[in-house]
Amino acid sequence: MINLKHLGYFNSVVQHEGFSNAAEKLEISQSALSIQIKKLEISLGTTLIDRDFKKLKLTKQGQEVFELTKVLFEKIATIETEILDVVNRNQNYVSIGASPIIGASFLANVSPKFIKKFKDVAVDVVISKHQDCISQLREGVHDFIVIDETEFHDSRYDVINIGERSHVLVAARMPNSVSDVFSEKFFYRRERPKSEKATQYLEQKYDKKFTNKAIVDGSLNLLCEVVKEGQGFAILPSYAVERDVLEGKLVIVEEIRNVTDSILVVVNKKKRDMSIISAMISYLKVLCDSQRP
Repeated sequence: MINLKHLGYFNSVVQHEGFSNAAEKLEISQSALSIQIKKLEISLGTTLIDRDFKKLKLTKQGQEVFELTKVLFEKIATIETEILDVVNRNQNYVSIGASPIIGASFLANVSPKFIKKFKDVAVDVVISKHQDCISQLREGVHDFIVIDETEFHDSRYDVINIGERSHVLVAARMPNSVSDVFSEKFFYRRERPKSEKATQYLEQKYDKKFTNKAIVDGSLNLLCEVVKEGQGFAILPSYAVERDVLEGKLVIVEEIRNVTDSILVVVNKKKRDMSIISAMISYLKVLCDSQRP
């Protein structure tokens, strides 16, 4: 009988292009891993890896076995996810991932109403970096994620726009007039087309230029913190400042309604049909429409 664990070791060696990388990933010694692969070859009665080469090279049989093991372990991963779905569904548990700016502002703002609405469900909100959030969704960690506008292309998932947010010019204190802003420190991030469009709109509207620009290399959260400290002004998507505006830490100097960003929900198409997931996404859309600065 073929040992599934040995097949897993072989699959890992090929996936990581060698014994050294695979052993490190599996947290076993290279010699121990080599022994396990040898046991697999003995049980199959064939050689899978050509050891005459320094680089990993599979024999013809080895390549065929690897293709089969790859399909096998992909199916196992799918089954594991489906089993967890069944368990979580029966336990009324939902995991929601969120990018930092959405989690700290929009979700934090609406969470009391959301929790009250779904009081019989254990809801776990996990805030992580944008790309980590997407990776965790693909790994089955989250039932769905809520993120700021991004390019996302994967046929297994639905991307749902739950609301548009305009860009806003913000500061720690309200200036005497908008015209005064153009000579003050103006913070921005590189290569943000929509923020640039909003900036150009204000410059054209008031026929003035921001003459004291400063680049902030970092996240939206960092840019918000700089402005909250009273160091200057910035143009941001309003979802990034909703909580700070409500708490009086920031003020909206002017709203630029013709430049908007989206708040997105990304969900596996299979899970979107689950009644609790569908209800949560629909309610988040309602809250998104009602909760504005």
